[in-house]
Amino acid sequence: ATVDHHNKMPHRRGVVNGWSLVMVGIVLSASLLAAVAKAEPTRLNGSELKTLIKHQFVEFDPLYAAHRDPLEADFEEMQGSMLARMSNGQALPCSYQIATEIEHFLHYTCEFAVVEDRLRDLNASLSRNQSADVHQQLDGSWAGCTDVLHVKLGLTQDQLYPFFLANRSLKRPLKFVAESALANVTTLIPYLTSLLISDIATDGVNRRQELNSVLTFVSKLVSMRPWADTAGTGLLLSDAYVSAYRRFLQSWQGVPGGAGSWGARYTAHAGPTSTDAARVRPLRQLRFADDVFGAPDLSITFHVTKYWLSNATPCDSEVLHSAVSSSRAAGIIDAVNGDASDPTVTDNQVLPFRGLANLTRVVLDNRYQPYPYGWGVPGSQNSSTTVWDNHNDFDVCTLLGLGWHTLSGVRQQEASEAVGRMVAWAVGPQSINRVGRRTLLCDGQDSIGDCYYFTVAFLDVIGYWDVGKQFWRAPENFHDVELCERLLTTMEGRLGFTEDTGIGWSAVLVLRRYCSAT
Repeated sequence: ATVDHHNKMPHRRGVVNGWSLVMVGIVLSASLLAAVAKAEPTRLNGSELKTLIKHQFVEFDPLYAAHRDPLEADFEEMQGSMLARMSNGQALPCSYQIATEIEHFLHYTCEFAVVEDRLRDLNASLSRNQSADVHQQLDGSWAGCTDVLHVKLGLTQDQLYPFFLANRSLKRPLKFVAESALANVTTLIPYLTSLLISDIATDGVNRRQELNSVLTFVSKLVSMRPWADTAGTGLLLSDAYVSAYRRFLQSWQGVPGGAGSWGARYTAHAGPTSTDAARVRPLRQLRFADDVFGAPDLSITFHVTKYWLSNATPCDSEVLHSAVSSSRAAGIIDAVNGDASDPTVTDNQVLPFRGLANLTRVVLDNRYQPYPYGWGVPGSQNSSTTVWDNHNDFDVCTLLGLGWHTLSGVRQQEASEAVGRMVAWAVGPQSINRVGRRTLLCDGQDSIGDCYYFTVAFLDVIGYWDVGKQFWRAPENFHDVELCERLLTTMEGRLGFTEDTGIGWSAVLVLRRYCSAT
């Protein structure tokens, strides 16, 4: 491994792939799982935690902003050019993979030398043919232009869904997963545990994104059993594997934020920037002395909740609500408070979590907090100025829909008004271009496939084309088949989405329920 220009830490590109070697022989034990639950953090709100994280990066590198900001500007310029070309139907999978890796190192580490190297790689990739990079690679991933494990996982997971939905076998096994810590339970749980608490002031790394990517991949893979065991993945998710993963989620659940929520945690050390703790929390003294801090993370909570549900395929809100209803009927979830009513519930039953009522309350209470802790993007302060995001809105409304029955009438009205504003934004001029070729105005945070998928997924989960799904208001038809047809025509035509294009194809399948391309 090379060393960054601060001489404080080795570059971590590809290091995670070595976990399977480092962790061999570690035995999963009750004490390890118990340790997950013992690190009780001081709970902050999302804005406070983001401030704390920024302070800790400055603890590690006093010139953090001076090092990061010019690279951020260069990256945004290249990324904008890349996405403009992708929105016009040009396939740039390698460039997108490199850009995804850059985002991680730029926003979650102080490894600016790596960012500089990869910016050069991104620039070079934009001038070459990338047609071969569209397909599954020799290591089984759909991410041959990065060697960072959790980035590979994130880029590969959505490509698996068309195979799962059609019950097709993969052309190649997921070798990169089989050779990682995810392959067996004796390495998976220690690896996940090592990601729970970030010590940014010591090593310059925020592990939240890696944690989120890994648990999302594992949760999705588990939800696709038995397909994942028989479709040539090269993996075998044993009952012991699934049971241990479930116990890990249950041990971690509720810390911080109470039952029903999950979130990453952070230590904070005394130092030049952390002595002015009043800037983080003006009304209460915030303790800095190797304390652990955290906040409910709606993105992580969504991924744990949605993909654990039995065979919960993308956009399939019927499956989600059916799973919750059947679980309530079976006594797994109490209809009044959302808690597990039977402590002897087996690992084979549907939901791994308790506290559905608390989950819904946390989601609603955090509506004015920034992503990934609340509903808005950074900078949002109130409902009148919130810049909505279709991806995050899909996460929020999926969680609200699952626990809607636990909200009081007053709180349902409160949430209903907010969802209405989300819908108005999603089909308004900030998101949809109803004139010309570019149907969606993708903002640079997602790939083009992601951009279309999450817009369709959001509109589907709130019942835009199916009044039976409108959990959030009295059913009323939006009468907008034209938008469905326009989106479908764009995806099947100019963008060329097929069953081999991953997450975008999932959106095509959803729209075909409601309309046909014109």
